[in-house]
Amino acid sequence: MKYYILFFLIIFLTIFSNCQVKKLTNETMKEDVELKYSKYSCFGKCEVFDFYIYTNRKIKLVAKNNMKLEGNYISELSVEKIDNAILFLDEMNIENLDTSYLTQVTDLQKIEITYKNIKVEFHKRKAPKELLLAMEKLDALINEQNWTEEKN
Repeated sequence: MKYYILFFLIIFLTIFSNCQVKKLTNETMKEDVELKYSKYSCFGKCEVFDFYIYTNRKIKLVAKNNMKLEGNYISELSVEKIDNAILFLDEMNIENLDTSYLTQVTDLQKIEITYKNIKVEFHKRKAPKELLLAMEKLDALINEQNWTEEKN
């Protein structure tokens, strides 16, 4: 009887400890995000994705719709490419921008850039030139990258 109780206790502790490790890993990944760039759906054929740059130079693309890729992909950026992207965003002074440049037109694609814990959402029609340039640079970064499908 003692052995059964001991056996079930070991199994319970093993399962419980695995859940805790996974939870901590997901929380750590969220904290390591340096930049998040998202494009949402529209009533046409807009690319829909989430793009993440992590502090360790890893990048992730969650391609959802209307892209050449579909699914979760990872890669790593060179120091030069990271510096170029981050330097541009730093020079843009995202903290001085409004948090929203949305129009009343409901069928336009909404785009979000989150950097330094500041989220700016916009439509292309109403966005300042700095945001449009940032979007173009990030789109080019995504398109020229060699992606590897993420394995779960």
